Parts: sequence; C-alpha cells; structure tokens
Amino acid sequence: MCNRGSRKARRLNTFAYDSVSEGPSLTGSAANIPARKPGSPGVAEEEHELQKALRDHPDSFEANHQLGEFYLSVDDLKIGIPYLENAQRLMPEVIAVDTSGSIGKRELEQFAAEISAISEETQPEAIHVVYCDAAVQSIQQFGPAEPVPFEPKGGGGTDFRPAFEWVAENDFAPICLIYLTDLCCDSFPETPEYPVLWVTDSREWRHSVKRCGSALNEGLPAFFECEIR
Repeated sequence: MCNRGSRKARRLNTFAYDSVSEGPSLTGSAANIPARKPGSPGVAEEEHELQKALRDHPDSFEANHQLGEFYLSVDDLKIGIPYLENAQRLMPEVIAVDTSGSIGKRELEQFAAEISAISEETQPEAIHVVYCDAAVQSIQQFGPAEPVPFEPKGGGGTDFRPAFEWVAENDFAPICLIYLTDLCCDSFPETPEYPVLWVTDSREWRHSVKRCGSALNEGLPAFFECEIR
C-alpha cells in the first residue's frame, strides 16, 4: 500500500481507507489450517485430487490457491508458495468508475487514461470495469493486453456502495478495487477485506467539497493520501 507522499502523481491523486485490509497474503487462510503430516490418512488422496483440479483448470485462482494452501498445511512451503503466488497473479482487478451527473467530460477523459495505464502497467489476468452512479449501470471485462474501450453510462446521483455490492454478489476476491471519482458523495461502504484506492483529481476535490456542502466532510471515512506514478 502506498504511504503519504511516496511518489509524484502521474495524473490523479489516490486516497485509501486508513483501516483497509492489506488484502490477501501469500499464505491466505492457510495460517489457520492445522499442520498435518504427509503420511496422515487422506492426505495423499487430497493431494491427488487438488493436483488433478489444477491440471484440469491451470488458470483457476481457486485451484492454485487450494493446492498452495494444502502444501502449507503439510509444512511444505517450498512447493506451496509458488502456487499461492500464481493464485495471487490470477486474482482480478476491479475498477469502479463514477459516472454520476457531477462527472464532466474532462474527468471522464482522465478516468479513461487511468484505466489504460493500469491495464498496461499491471497486466492483470482480468480487469472488471464497473460504471456506477447511484446504481451499477454497466460492466466491462478485459483480459491481459486487450484494448480497453471506455464506454461510461450513467448521469444520475452518486452512491459508492453498489460497486462493492456487485463485487460481493459475484463472489469476487479482487486483488484491489480502484474507484475513479470526484468523491462528491457521502454514501460509503463498509470497509471490505480487500484493498481500496480512491482516485481523484485533488483540484476538483476542493471544488467538490464546496459544491456538495459540509455533509461530504461529515460522512467521509478516514483517508490518507498517497501518490502514484
């Protein structure tokens, strides 16, 4: 996670929950699994089934993650960690785009540039772009190296919660959620278990506070600023 003033901003400044989870670790939930001996009853059969699942679905997050956790549970970190690293690589990124009426053409152009840069620089296995005003209006999905056409839909009010609800309803475990917005809203979600970055134009942020009134400040969760290149 970025720290305050760590690097100079490329286009937009980024804000994040102070209390946000650091996201999934390499060991996932394996730390809570009691260690088992390789010769224990059922261990060989379980290993065989998990290896078969991975052979059948080599690009599956679940298959890589479960096999990695299995090896950690039998204290074989050398074999398990690469599977967990691969599972982390396969986790999707979610980019939520604020398409409410307060977002103008210039902001949308900045958002489009940010999405393209994220896709080029991180090369995730999948990017899900969620266009949202007071409700989720449309979804786009892209694979690595695919062009990202920017097709915003919306124009209504603002509510940040529906994008997070969409993630939960689709049972995603994203490596992070990036929200491109002017922050002109006081309807924030509960802190999720994955990292969240709030990306905004700091100059417009000052105008947003004035435009939306004091309720914005009162409803704002704890943020800290970090800058991205």
